[in-house]
Amino acid sequence: MRLQAIVFKILLTASVCVGGFSTELAGVAEESSSPAAEPISTAKLAEQFAEASDRDEQRKLREQLIALGERAINDIYRQADNHENPRVRLRCYELLSEEFGDSEIVHERLARDGVRDPSDDIRYHCAFAVGQLKIYAGHRNLRRLMDDPKQPEHIRRAATKSLAELGEPDVIKRLIEMMQHDRFMPRHMGNLGAKALTGRDLEDFNGYKYGEGAFVSGVEYSIDVAPEHYHTMVAKRHQALADYCSWLAKERAEIYKHIGVPW
Repeated sequence: MRLQAIVFKILLTASVCVGGFSTELAGVAEESSSPAAEPISTAKLAEQFAEASDRDEQRKLREQLIALGERAINDIYRQADNHENPRVRLRCYELLSEEFGDSEIVHERLARDGVRDPSDDIRYHCAFAVGQLKIYAGHRNLRRLMDDPKQPEHIRRAATKSLAELGEPDVIKRLIEMMQHDRFMPRHMGNLGAKALTGRDLEDFNGYKYGEGAFVSGVEYSIDVAPEHYHTMVAKRHQALADYCSWLAKERAEIYKHIGVPW
């Protein structure tokens, strides 16, 4: 009788253990059968990037969009084209030009739509990028910007610079006017264009540096040099420009002829 009681107790304990193990297995099976979270769509990711106000969040979403490659382009462009906030549109155009600049789709968007956006900042960015990315199909829209007196001067200069990068020789006179400017940014644009079009800029002559000691922060700049040093730099600028024009007349006559006379 005592032996039977012991056997019964052993069997009861085993049953409880097996039952508990079965319950755990059932829980695991139930968890594994739960539906996995669906991956976020590219369109939603682009929308989140557009709406993100935190810089770190913007950076993370930007990296995710870049990792998706060209399949993210159309959704990023929708935000660039349709979002009501021009800052958001600019951020999207910057992403397209900086990370997807080899794409023909991006080339078309920048050269066709970006340069005609209502925002000055976007037109400036895209006018600059069209030349930098060698988007030859954009030359007509660049000319419209360059020749339009209603456009802000910095946009017209960006268009001039880009036309030079596309190999349009008739912009040389405008480039020279920009290179001799007293302000840094026009000089910068003029020298970028001259280097691309002719192979040289003012820094190739007599050790002149067209920055002239300017401290640049965004679109703002300041000059922190003594007056005598500043005027010495201005004299060097004019001498470098004279030497550049002499070199141009001798070595690149096919471009120099577009300067025309009288000056």
